[in-house]
Amino acid sequence: SALALAALALASAWFGGTILAVVWSIAAIAVLREWFLLVGVPRSALTAFWIFGSSSLVLSAFSDQLFGFESYAMIIPAAVGAVIIGIASIGRGGAPLWTSCGPIYAAIVVLAPIWLREREPDGLIALIWLFLVVWVSDIGAYFVGRRIGGPKLWPAISPKKTWAGLFGGLFFG
Repeated sequence: SALALAALALASAWFGGTILAVVWSIAAIAVLREWFLLVGVPRSALTAFWIFGSSSLVLSAFSDQLFGFESYAMIIPAAVGAVIIGIASIGRGGAPLWTSCGPIYAAIVVLAPIWLREREPDGLIALIWLFLVVWVSDIGAYFVGRRIGGPKLWPAISPKKTWAGLFGGLFFG
């Protein structure tokens, strides 16, 4: 699955434009869902938060085409979504501040590749370089963590990650 996702990431980087925005919007929506689960949004409220947060991400990704904003202003819909989600989450479980950070965190997932790719003439190279650094860091963390092992980084969140893996990822990155 990692090879298929890598091929999708590279293809979206190559074509850029709408294809890049769609692929990374889908990735950001998946990140947003995981974020909401991580910060303790109850499953009963998750659907509403997920739909609204996803809508704010899609508006962020396409705000330059829909509203004529420059790329730096594309974070505005996600920020508005974050405020509304934070207010709506009060009294529904989870932490309102952490819940409201979700759309902004996920917006970075979709906006960073778009911003990098738009930078001519080296946007494609910069985006591929970013992918390579992340992939090498992740692979390095995996192999160092498996080889050395040791104390767990955060067992409640990710039980297999170790401090050795963290430092291995930093080194390889």
